[in-house]
Amino acid sequence: MDGRTVGWSKRIGELANSVVMDTYNSALRIIFYKKILVFYATMDESVCPICSSLHGIEFKYNDTNNFLPIHPDCRCLWITKKEARRR
Repeated sequence: MDGRTVGWSKRIGELANSVVMDTYNSALRIIFYKKILVFYATMDESVCPICSSLHGIEFKYNDTNNFLPIHPDCRCLWITKKEARRR
């Protein structure tokens, strides 16, 4: 494979991951309708500065619409306050 093919395959993987995470977060918002949700970033070596600065911040349900994913290949989630305390 040439370099262009590898670049495209990486972008397709990032797009697929973004769609999956968007679907997951949308479903979570429906399940926990009208509750406070906590921004949960995957805190590892590849977390971006934006996501790491938002980690652990609570948002009202209405403020979470179309918020995630923040960028391509974003792995952040909405979690409930109860689950945030367990983590």
